[in-house]
Amino acid sequence: MPSWKKVITSGSSAELNSLKLSGAVNAGTDTDKFLVLDAAGNIDYRTGAEVLTDIGGQGAANIVTPVATFVDFKGIQEGYIPWGGVTDIQTNSNKTYGVWISPSNGYLEKIIISPENANGTTDSMNVTIDKNGTQISTAVTVTMAAAGTNKTFTFGSGWSFSAGDRLSVGLDKNTNTADLYAVQVVFRLEN
Repeated sequence: MPSWKKVITSGSSAELNSLKLSGAVNAGTDTDKFLVLDAAGNIDYRTGAEVLTDIGGQGAANIVTPVATFVDFKGIQEGYIPWGGVTDIQTNSNKTYGVWISPSNGYLEKIIISPENANGTTDSMNVTIDKNGTQISTAVTVTMAAAGTNKTFTFGSGWSFSAGDRLSVGLDKNTNTADLYAVQVVFRLEN
């Protein structure tokens, strides 16, 4: 049972300036314990998970890390995207050029691609993922649309990686004739 340093009776005008608890019990599986002051001036008990929700925080594997770039296919059909800047896409023989080293465990959530040229952009595009130099996915295919239209390739928690893994994203524009594409890769990383 908590013991109060100062006892306040109903109708008392005394103010409580300090509080001491003794015999506090662990909160079960969530052992973080917090006392918070609510809008009515009451002291409420909250678990760590509840406080995280209260402040709009995110738990493990929920840190969104987007990486955005522009790629220019010019005269080639497929290759690996760079992880920064505006540059020509690299051919399959240069796939190590397009490596991103993961800072922590996580997974690939989605890739958003928008053709930025007005010429033919209605055919499909394939996306593949390499981890440590080995392709880990079958191609995910999405039909493109008019220039400036975002198309999303969805992956999810099954597309996981560990800290230090080398990741590459391969694009194959199939029969699209657009050369310039805006690309955003969205990872979810652990804390």
